[in-house]
Amino acid sequence: MQRLSPRFPLGLIHLCVAVALLVLAMDNAHAQSLKFATPSPSGNSKSDPTNNPIPVPGSGKVYIGAHIDWNAEAPEAYATTSGLDLLGYGLFLPFPLSSGDFGYFQDKILNQPYPSASSDGNTRSQLMLTLEPVAGGLAMAANNASAVADVVAVCKLLNERGVSVFLRFAHEMNGWWSFWAMRPTAYKAAFRAIALGIQACKTCTATAMVWAPQVGVGYPWGLDIPLNQPGFFTANPGYGNIDVNELKTLDTNGDGKIASGDEPYEPYWPGDDVVDWVGLSIYYAGRNYGEPSEPWPTMFSNGLQGFDFADGVTVQAPNFYQIYCVSRKKPFTLAETSLMHIKYDSLGTAANATRLKLKQDWWRQTINATLFDQFPNYRSTWLFEFAKEDTIPGVIEDFSYTFDAATRAAFKADLPTSRMVFGRSNYVNLANYTSSLSTLRTSGSSGSPGSPPTSNDAPTKIEKPYILLRVFSSLVIVMVGGALLL
Repeated sequence: MQRLSPRFPLGLIHLCVAVALLVLAMDNAHAQSLKFATPSPSGNSKSDPTNNPIPVPGSGKVYIGAHIDWNAEAPEAYATTSGLDLLGYGLFLPFPLSSGDFGYFQDKILNQPYPSASSDGNTRSQLMLTLEPVAGGLAMAANNASAVADVVAVCKLLNERGVSVFLRFAHEMNGWWSFWAMRPTAYKAAFRAIALGIQACKTCTATAMVWAPQVGVGYPWGLDIPLNQPGFFTANPGYGNIDVNELKTLDTNGDGKIASGDEPYEPYWPGDDVVDWVGLSIYYAGRNYGEPSEPWPTMFSNGLQGFDFADGVTVQAPNFYQIYCVSRKKPFTLAETSLMHIKYDSLGTAANATRLKLKQDWWRQTINATLFDQFPNYRSTWLFEFAKEDTIPGVIEDFSYTFDAATRAAFKADLPTSRMVFGRSNYVNLANYTSSLSTLRTSGSSGSPGSPPTSNDAPTKIEKPYILLRVFSSLVIVMVGGALLL
């Protein structure tokens, strides 16, 4: 079992997911289109992209932020290095929060210089707070009021300091690689409990609940399991005695198994009334995992609409954008994205010569004015600014756009700056800062201003129930069965 500090995301799992997504996309390049029913609205819809805790920016503009390694640099240092004053930054924490987690939050967010507002001074700065439930965390969200109150207190404090919060709870819930995986009933109850807690807070005025699954093309990513084989899940303690009956709700086409053709999104939809923004995670890690290769030219827009990554015609998933952004009128955030580049390929050959071009191919198809016009509810994007050495010594997995001068310069040159909302080069200490950019909800209750979380008995580290795959092109990638899970 690997252990993960609360300051570092489960982003490494994306590498495994990227493998399955891309291999399946190639395998299915000439497959028949799948059919999915159009879901009905659920909950009392109050959808309006402009009447939102985080309203969409005007003039068709798009917010931009980045997930950063808080141990390596704070936002002001990142801005100095990258030459980009971003509006927001991403922080990953476990759920439930412990006193140690709140201490980390205080140290890295409250006591470090943070952007004060947008470049024009009219928009709050932002934090994407991603909460990753530990084993049993979904049940705690639904049944433990103090655990919810801890989250509310953090968001309340940030909002009172002039920071908008994208609260992304248990993201990528439609995958199978984390503690909260494949628990649609428990997930929806937990998400609603967190959202209703935020809505009840009178001064949590700028906290938006973000519902953000993994892009559904390739679902369920190598997992093809008949429902009469529940031992696949129950035999694995990492799944925390998953409810086998709950799994049946994922067999949306009634063929007796969780497999291609089942709905990857709708079983997890918690209700129109508790979702403010919708988002997706989508990465590219090579057509053969880790080997430098160009992404398909319209891979991102294809995935957003449920088409095969390569051909853009074959239906492989529901049209996420049409269902959740157009029909349900939710603004879209590209919650996590990047192209992974490995410095050396599987034979140890230097691959740096293609680094810039590959990354440029990806950011040009995920951040551009034409795309923003094509998908007008796409109003927020988040970079994944990490480069790290993992389980193979000397192999650097680089997700960043700004860590070397050439790539950084090209990225900045390609940014459609007239369509982006940046931060301004004015950084403040949030512990002592009160912004003039504030509005209040009209109902609800609140605790004492800035009160810290009360829970102090939750774990501060997250166990990951999977083997971190390092599979290169010389191997056949098989992401099936309990062998992938520890």
